[in-house]
Amino acid sequence: MKTDLCFVLTVVIFFFGVLIGTTFFTGYLGIAPEAFFPALATLFAAFLGAGLAFYLQDRKENEKETDAHVTLVNEVIATLIDNTNMLELIQRNYINPHRDKPHNCIFIESPPFEVKPYSELNVSNLHFLWGKGSAQVTYKLTQHRFNYLLTLNIINMRSKFYIEAVHPIRHSYANQKISKIEIDKVIKKLGPANYQKLSVLTEDMIQFVDNTIQAHLDYIEELHNEIKKYYPHKSVLIGRLKKE
Repeated sequence: MKTDLCFVLTVVIFFFGVLIGTTFFTGYLGIAPEAFFPALATLFAAFLGAGLAFYLQDRKENEKETDAHVTLVNEVIATLIDNTNMLELIQRNYINPHRDKPHNCIFIESPPFEVKPYSELNVSNLHFLWGKGSAQVTYKLTQHRFNYLLTLNIINMRSKFYIEAVHPIRHSYANQKISKIEIDKVIKKLGPANYQKLSVLTEDMIQFVDNTIQAHLDYIEELHNEIKKYYPHKSVLIGRLKKE
């Protein structure tokens, strides 16, 4: 904005100088043409120099703004990748080994820690996209942030209940692995209400973990492609290919 204003002022001053010079040239002020042309040439050269300086400064400011935007986007993508890695750790180490087993809610153990985000998703990082007509991309990020936090909450709720309901039963069998204990005995000790609650929590956890991982991967690709439309020559994180 400042560069534009300075450029406009330079143009005004230039033409004002030309007007005064023309007055000299026509003889109204008694100035000979031989004295006018060098002054005009000097004024014209100064105008070109100032114009070039303003152009280079404006280009520098635009480049600086572009780099800032790309940095903000890369921070968002890096956080999304961290979120995905956290959920895949749960998926790989706890869900997948027992996903297809009958009564998998009994076999899928709880992580020995409370799951928390590595870093916070900052939606304001993408506000600059509003001016580019891509506000929908920013809105989608708020949805992904909410779904991710909800997924972590479900994991932690299920873990808390598993520790409260299943761990005492395991301890009663000298802390044997569930696979070495007759499953019907565990279910009987849990009781119908607790078993139903554990089943629902486990189903919800599996569904949210799977869906949020895929949604994150899809959104990372969408965000990458959106930014590359505006800044095709800049390096934007892509994460990795979606899981099929």
